[in-house]
Amino acid sequence: MKKLHSLILSATLITSSFFMASANADNGFYLGGSVGNSSISTKPDTNIDINSDDTGYKVFGGFKFTIFAVEGGYVDFGKVENAGDSVELSGWDLFGLVNLGIGPIDLFGKLGVFAWDADALTSGNKVSDDGTDPVVGIGAGVTLGSFSVRAEYEYFDISDFDEVSMISLGVAYIF
Repeated sequence: MKKLHSLILSATLITSSFFMASANADNGFYLGGSVGNSSISTKPDTNIDINSDDTGYKVFGGFKFTIFAVEGGYVDFGKVENAGDSVELSGWDLFGLVNLGIGPIDLFGKLGVFAWDADALTSGNKVSDDGTDPVVGIGAGVTLGSFSVRAEYEYFDISDFDEVSMISLGVAYIF
């Protein structure tokens, strides 16, 4: 999994070095989507034993004001399974972003909240839970005309889980 993270980040940085447009100059509304690797592990003191990855996706939209942005979206972590136990996790997020343009690369940090809903299956019993917890993330992007290509890592600090994270690659359309 670390190789996948390194590969996505390296590909984004190498590709972005070929473009001369600065992503930091593009302000306004944007809509996008990303797909990537979601990772979920349960706490050791629960009856559900999950420590697995799946393909997750997200759709998002926001507004960028020079170096600051507001972004919200929907995230689906897929279905992670292990030895008959499974967890499906999804929800809505809302972030504040800080952007730093370095040449053609736009680096950003995110801080926000995640309103989630989880369904778990263990030993034939279905358990559902929901809540709202903090989330942080970092990423890099390159703008090519009206499109932005971005890679990011997000960590969801959900109290009912040991770890929930996603590394993704996506595109956004800038209006």
